[in-house]
Amino acid sequence: MGKGRSKVTNQYIDDAKLRKVCYKKRRIGLVKKAMQLSLLTDCEIELRIHFKEDNSLVRYVSGDGQDLENKTDVSKFDQYIKF
Repeated sequence: MGKGRSKVTNQYIDDAKLRKVCYKKRRIGLVKKAMQLSLLTDCEIELRIHFKEDNSLVRYVSGDGQDLENKTDVSKFDQYIKF
């Protein structure tokens, strides 16, 4: 078979190099999706991604850049965040 997408299993990636590559690719994808959602639906989005291994923090805020926590009672949304 040729190269292409393979089915991803949801399990921890043991290889540190592969884990970092996966993190970077998925981080870029998440930020792109957040930007698209904000543009298409005119909603405000705040996205924070913390990578423990190198202690990096990526933050994307749509709109005027103000924290949504200052604008909204975030506790109302706790019921939707449970996985």
